[in-house]
Amino acid sequence: MEFALIRLFLTDEEWTATELSQVLPVEVSAISRMVNKLVERGLLSRRRPKNDRRIVLLRLTQEGIELGLELHQRVHEYETRLTAGIDEEEIDALQSIVRRILINSSAIGRS
Repeated sequence: MEFALIRLFLTDEEWTATELSQVLPVEVSAISRMVNKLVERGLLSRRRPKNDRRIVLLRLTQEGIELGLELHQRVHEYETRLTAGIDEEEIDALQSIVRRILINSSAIGRS
């Protein structure tokens, strides 16, 4: 899940914890724990905009960007090898199933 979170920052520079929880199938409390770990490891930084000090914006540090890009490349290479010979339609079906499993898992965790 930490990789999924870091990967989101490669597509959009800044996020709030609430925005992340709307995109990832994880509760805000779990996002907060992940963010804290990544901040402690020097991969994420926090900042408060001057116009609204209640908001905390998160962004990757330079180290986080480098790690994110490296991980993205490695995962892409690995996925390419894993999915050799599988057509796009089959991959789409698998992704849909995995998304549903993650959503179900999150719902079970809340009950």
